[in-house]
Amino acid sequence: MGGFRELRGIVEGFYGRPYTVGHRRRMLEIVAGLPGSPTWLYAPKDDPFHRRRWREERPEADRNALRTSAGDARELGVEWIQGISPWKFVDDDAPILRRRVEEALEDGARIVAILFDDVEGPYTQELARRQNSLLRSAMSGMDAPVIVCPSVYCEELAARDDGTDYLTAFDRQLSEEWAILWTGPAVIPRRMELCASVAWRYGEGRLVLWDNLLADDYTLRRVYLGEPRDRIVPGTGYLLNPSSMEIPSLFSAWRLCTALSPDSAPPLPDPVSGLQDGLTLLAEFHDVPWGVRPAVRRLLDELGEAMEQGASFPAVAERALGDLASFRDRLVEAPGGFELLPYLNDITRLLTIWRMALNASSPRDELERLMSERLPWDHPLALGTARRLSG
Repeated sequence: MGGFRELRGIVEGFYGRPYTVGHRRRMLEIVAGLPGSPTWLYAPKDDPFHRRRWREERPEADRNALRTSAGDARELGVEWIQGISPWKFVDDDAPILRRRVEEALEDGARIVAILFDDVEGPYTQELARRQNSLLRSAMSGMDAPVIVCPSVYCEELAARDDGTDYLTAFDRQLSEEWAILWTGPAVIPRRMELCASVAWRYGEGRLVLWDNLLADDYTLRRVYLGEPRDRIVPGTGYLLNPSSMEIPSLFSAWRLCTALSPDSAPPLPDPVSGLQDGLTLLAEFHDVPWGVRPAVRRLLDELGEAMEQGASFPAVAERALGDLASFRDRLVEAPGGFELLPYLNDITRLLTIWRMALNASSPRDELERLMSERLPWDHPLALGTARRLSG
């Protein structure tokens, strides 16, 4: 199906609480402005009936909620894809998987996604054979387009977990009509690109990239608000996996839309519309997993120079504290704002530690004390580790 390459949108694929219907609706309104085929893939890992309890029929209230979201997507012109993750399947589970697929199609999906990601190894040719056998049996005679996520879904896993043989066997047996979900060179790649073997293996139009650039479900002290620019590889579909939090996810979806459709992107929705300047400031600190933005690097340089020269707390850092305090006042009144407060408070605290150190008689000693003795109080394991390191 050549249309897979046109998919552009969001994968609700994180660990954590799935979005509410209202949250998802606000996200869909943004996604509708994307070029190509605006798309939503529903696959949250901690929806028990998506993964852990997938064999069970979804409760009617939950199913009605998904029907509502599928209807919202249809109304807005967004492709609704229902994901199913056959967790710990056995060979006799094909009829159950087929029923789950039928339910997804009945409830508004036109495309289904079957996901075998994040399962324990070993990743063997036999596992690939069993997964494909399950898929073929479950989908026999059904016309629905299918996207499949293999257990080895990036080059990093193929190399690290000895998954090359698994992947070769999986590809050899997979229907040529179906597409593959792929995260690129790594689970979270710095640069989204395809090696020659991957591009050759899947051919034109069969890859849908799952981008974890802004996912934050694996970290407690970071939220990622960077711009997902230059992440689409020609000839592939593209789905961004954002934060589970409402305000960051809306902001990230809007940034994706402005990056891909700068002339037709919708306005920022409530509750984010009045917070854009504060979120842009927060994004300077919480950009992407491997770094901060240039303004924060310059701020750190100024703090370091003040330390070396015995100077006072830099004016630029004082302004940042004031801007963060102003943003905090607005954030606490915004729906969903309290989710972001820990990240804001964390930055404020670290800048305050720098100010306290620079005001001390021995700034370097005070900074070391605050960072190595006082800051670890935040976490019992960090505290114990710091004490062991200090002897």
